[in-house]
Order: sequence, then structure tokens, then C-alpha cells
Amino acid sequence: MVSLAPVIQRNCKLNCLKTAGCCSLLLQCANVEHINGNKYGDFLQELGTTYCLEDVEMGWGFCPIRIEDLVPSFSKVRKMKIGLGTSLAENVLCALPMICPFLESLILRFQVISDRVVRRLLESATNLQVLCLHYCLGSLTSFSFQTKAPALRVLRLHWVTSWLTNDDLTILTENCNLAELSLSGCKLLDSSKFYFQIQDASPPVIWSF
Repeated sequence: MVSLAPVIQRNCKLNCLKTAGCCSLLLQCANVEHINGNKYGDFLQELGTTYCLEDVEMGWGFCPIRIEDLVPSFSKVRKMKIGLGTSLAENVLCALPMICPFLESLILRFQVISDRVVRRLLESATNLQVLCLHYCLGSLTSFSFQTKAPALRVLRLHWVTSWLTNDDLTILTENCNLAELSLSGCKLLDSSKFYFQIQDASPPVIWSF
């Protein structure tokens, strides 16, 4: 991780940073203190002065680092993907609309989510067009999608909404203006009724089930 500091320093206009799967960036999984006086300080300090990031993907390489130390550099982020190896706390996920006011696309894999997180994203991330939740844990219920999200165009829910019924789907599609809907693991859906609900949607929705 320390070796990335000079890379970022030499590329001050870096706008895309993807480190998913880079398990060797950090060899320890102990908690890391804030910037002052820790061995990741140079990296965090350099990243904190980079205000051009627009596309961020984080995985194992960010495992021990407090997301609060990265906040200053995320103010222009439009696309964010958080995967296995990085775990964002609920308060951080809820704060993403404030941390990344221009956020348009958010993909979460293997994260712990809740109704509070999803509703905050849908209600406060006014530019959010793409939301993908893959294999996430937590106490998600139908309450998550009982809120208006007119900007949302793409919604992918893979193995996170096993409770989803046709009534829930009706509410969801009424609150969003989707162009693409992808669902997996929704055992309670009646596929025939589901098909007609989507066919009647306006505008037409590309869907997979």
C-alpha cells in the first residue's frame, strides 16, 4: 500500500482507482489508525489530496483503512463499486450521498445493508441512476423500496430480496422509472404475473428473472 503513495503523487489528475482483488496490497488485517503516525499515512495523505477521482473500486486492498480517511478525495466520485474484502459501516453507507454528491452508480457486493441504508440512498442520492446489490447481508425488507426514486434507471437485486412478492414489485416499479430490472433469488414472485407487470411498465423495462 505504501508503494502506491508515489504513484498517486506522480499522477495528481488520477480519476480512476480500482484495487479490487489486490490482496497483496495489505498483508495485515489489524485496525489502522488515522493518518498521523501510521505506516499507511503517506498513501492516505496523497489520496486525500487527489480531488479528481470519479471512478472508484475497492476490495481487499482497503480492508483495514478507515473510510473516513478517504472522504476528502471522494467529492467528485460518480461511480463506486465496493466488493469483498472491504466492509463499509452502516453510517458510512448512509453518508454516501453527502460524501459523493455526484454519485450516479453504486455497486455493493457482500456488504451488510439495511432498510435505512437503501432508503437513504434512494432518497438522498439525487443523481443515482444505477444501484446494484449482490449477495449482501442484513435485515432488508420491502420498506426499503417504499420511497420515490425517479432518477433510478437500473436496479439489480441479486440474492438480497428473497421476500419480494408481486405486491412488493408493484410498489417498487411505481416508485421508480426503471429501464432495467434484474432479480435473482426471489422465490415468492409469481413469474407469469411478474411478466405482465413489467410488460405494462412505462417506459418499457429490460428485465431478467
